[in-house]
Amino acid sequence: MKKLSGIIVFMFTVVGLCGLCFEASAELWTPSDMDTVVGWYDAADSSNLWANTAGTTPATTTVALWKDKSGNSNNITQTTGASQPTIADTIGGLNAIEFDGTDDKMLTASNPFGATINNAFVIAVHKVNAIDKGIFFSLTSSDDAAKRWQSHAPWAGGTLYFDVGGVASPERISASYNISVDDNVLVTYYGSATDNVKQVYKNGSLLVGNTSGESVTTAGGICVGSYANAGVPDACQATSIGEFIVINGTVTTDDRQRLEGYLAWKWGLEGQLPSGAGHPYSGAPPEVGDAGTPVASGTFTVSTDLFMDSDGTKDNNTTLLAGRPGTASTKVRRAFLQFDLSELGSDSISNAVLRLYHIEGYGDTYANASLYAVTSSWTYENVIFEQPVGTSLGILVNSAGPFNQYIEFDVTDLVKGWQTDPTSNYGFSIRGNEINTLTGKYFVSSEGSVAQRPEMLVRYVATPKGTMILIW
Repeated sequence: MKKLSGIIVFMFTVVGLCGLCFEASAELWTPSDMDTVVGWYDAADSSNLWANTAGTTPATTTVALWKDKSGNSNNITQTTGASQPTIADTIGGLNAIEFDGTDDKMLTASNPFGATINNAFVIAVHKVNAIDKGIFFSLTSSDDAAKRWQSHAPWAGGTLYFDVGGVASPERISASYNISVDDNVLVTYYGSATDNVKQVYKNGSLLVGNTSGESVTTAGGICVGSYANAGVPDACQATSIGEFIVINGTVTTDDRQRLEGYLAWKWGLEGQLPSGAGHPYSGAPPEVGDAGTPVASGTFTVSTDLFMDSDGTKDNNTTLLAGRPGTASTKVRRAFLQFDLSELGSDSISNAVLRLYHIEGYGDTYANASLYAVTSSWTYENVIFEQPVGTSLGILVNSAGPFNQYIEFDVTDLVKGWQTDPTSNYGFSIRGNEINTLTGKYFVSSEGSVAQRPEMLVRYVATPKGTMILIW
C-alpha cells in the first residue's frame, strides 16, 4: 500500500469493501485470441445466421448461410431448401442449429487447408438427436477412405469413429461415445502429422487416442452435418450444433483446455469438465491475463528414469514397470523418475499435472499401481530398491486402465513445495501390487516414443491486476 497526498492506492484481486469501491471487469478469453482458427460457427450469435446465401434476410427457421466469425470468410452455405438445417433447438438455453439426419448439411466454398491437411483440430458443442448412422462433419468432403478427415458421432450402436486417411487402425480410432439421445456434449478432435497423434476428447477427458499422425488430400470444402455427397445412404448425422470451431495447425494442451473452458461455460456444460485440478477451467471460464487465471505453462521432461527389480537389477529401456508381471515371475519391479525443474521459476503455480503414457500389459490385468514421492536423494547409479518414499499420493491406474493413452495425476501441492525448496525434489516412485502375479503396470519411459514420454505440465497464474482508489 502506498499513501500519496490523501489518496490510498490498493492493488487488489477481490473488491467490494465499500460504496466507493469498484470491481474491474475481467476480459473473457475467446477463440478470437487465436490466430490459427480458420472456421468459427456460432449458433448463439444470430447476426451470423441468414435465410439466404446473399446474407440479406436474417434466418428465423431455415439457415442458408452460417457466417464464419474467425474473420476468414470461410462461411458455410446450403442453397437447396430441403437440405437446409433449422433454428429449431437449444443447448444450455442458447439457439442451436438442427440437422435432420436425412439430407441437411452445409459446406464452405473452398477448403481453408488447401490441397492437404497435415494438422487439424475441431471442437464442437452438439446434441445427439439419434443413435444412428451418420457423418458429423468432414474436413475434406470425401468418403474416399484415403481422403477422410471425418467423424461419426455416433454411428449405429453408439460408437464414435474418427478417421484420418483410412478406415482401419491406425488411421481410424473408435470408442463407445457413452451417450444417449438428447445428451449435450463438448467434443474435440485432433489429428497431427507433426505431433504424430490422433485424439478425441469428450467433455475435457480423453476418450480415445493413438500415436499415429497422417496427412490427407482434400477433395472439397469443409462440410458440417455430413460430407459432400448427401445422396449416399447414412451420410447425414442427426444432431443439433451450438458451436463448431476448426483450427489449421498444431494445438497444445493449453489451447485445447482453454477452448474447452470457453465453450463449456458458454453452453452450460461446465459441470461436465473434470473437477478440481483435473481441468484448469472447471471452476471458472478462461480470462485474458486476470488474477488467478492460468496464462502460461511449462512442460518439463524427465531427467532420470528407470525401473528396478527386487534383486537390484536396473533397466532403462523404453518401459517403466511396476508390480509383479506375468505368472512365473518371482521378481517385483518398482519404477523411479525425476524431473529437472530448475526452470520452474518463482511465478505462482495454478496447478501441476504428471502425465504418463500407460500401456496395456501382457495379461497383467489385476490390482492397482500407486504414486509416491521419493524422500531422499538418488541417481541412476546409486538408487536402491528400498529407496525411501512418503505415504501414497494415490492410485495412479487400476486394473481397468485406461490403457494406451496418457493418464494425468494432480501433483500441485508437491510441486509447489519443490518450488519453495528445490532441494526437496527427489522425484517419484511407482509401485504396484507386490504380492500377487499378473499385476505388472507398464508406462512409456523417456527412452520411448517422443509422443508418449513422461512429462509434467505446470500452469502459472497472472500477476494480480486492478486498482482501487479511495479519496477522502
